[in-house]
Amino acid sequence: MQLQHQATLLVCDLFAFFLVYLLSAGELDYLVVDFPPGTGDIQLTLCQSVAFSAAVVVTTPQKLAFVDVAKGVRMFAKLAVPVVAVVENMSYFDGEDGKRYKPFGEGSGKRVQEDFGIPNLVQFPIVPDLSAAGDGE
Repeated sequence: MQLQHQATLLVCDLFAFFLVYLLSAGELDYLVVDFPPGTGDIQLTLCQSVAFSAAVVVTTPQKLAFVDVAKGVRMFAKLAVPVVAVVENMSYFDGEDGKRYKPFGEGSGKRVQEDFGIPNLVQFPIVPDLSAAGDGE
């Protein structure tokens, strides 16, 4: 177990070094980093190595998702990275009957926004054609 943790830290350090190297090569207009969920080593290492100007957190409507996203928002606050938006993925879908359905519940994105004073909330619907395109269909 200890060896696995050391290997993870090594990968984080190498990735952070590589990212810092890329950033030193020139000025970027934007750099988007898609972190895995949570507040793990890679997030901490990169946020301490690179000056991020802002963060956007992504959640789903489920109440349980709030717990993980709240940890991420608190981590960014401790690292002085402002969170400028919450994206709630899979918020709803519009049925063929004209009704809006929320199969995963609702409220996690709005709660994150309100509890932490985040200025923007974007709610993306479930789009079956987009999912099929991602599967190569």
